[in-house]
Amino acid sequence: MKKLWIVMVILSFLLILQVSVAVSQTAQDFVPLLINLSGWEGSEPETVELAIQDMKGIVVSRDYSKGDQSLKAGIMVGQQTTGMWNSTYQEGFKMEAGSNLMEVKKQDGYIIMHTYNGDEKEGMYIVLLQEVSPDGSSGALFVFSYEGMDDSEGQKLAGKFDWGAMKSKL
Repeated sequence: MKKLWIVMVILSFLLILQVSVAVSQTAQDFVPLLINLSGWEGSEPETVELAIQDMKGIVVSRDYSKGDQSLKAGIMVGQQTTGMWNSTYQEGFKMEAGSNLMEVKKQDGYIIMHTYNGDEKEGMYIVLLQEVSPDGSSGALFVFSYEGMDDSEGQKLAGKFDWGAMKSKL
């Protein structure tokens, strides 16, 4: 899963070079929102900011571990969100194949893309915090991935983060 995040960050920065985006926040504005989770060991948050002329993007992430279980939480702001969120994702989409699930649903007032692999006991929630603009120049996401647990536990842990506070920073 760490490879997925590395690839995501690299692709994000390649994409951000294509379109201008005005982001007034800094990565440090989002660091406090990647909270400590009771019973989990959390790493220090990692931040990446890219600013070239009037283009800017932010990625803030933090890893968590507890025994054989792991989590990764991240906030992405700027053009790189187009690499994680497709504007065709519509509430109500659902696909199941064996123990695999992909769905787009509304939860707590947010549109969420949710995946889960029951055989591997790993999944991901991508929460749309700010709509990705049609030209791909802006957007914001909360990305939460987990390994080694049932989907219900992953969903419960994702819900411990304050998505409203994240959105208010935009």
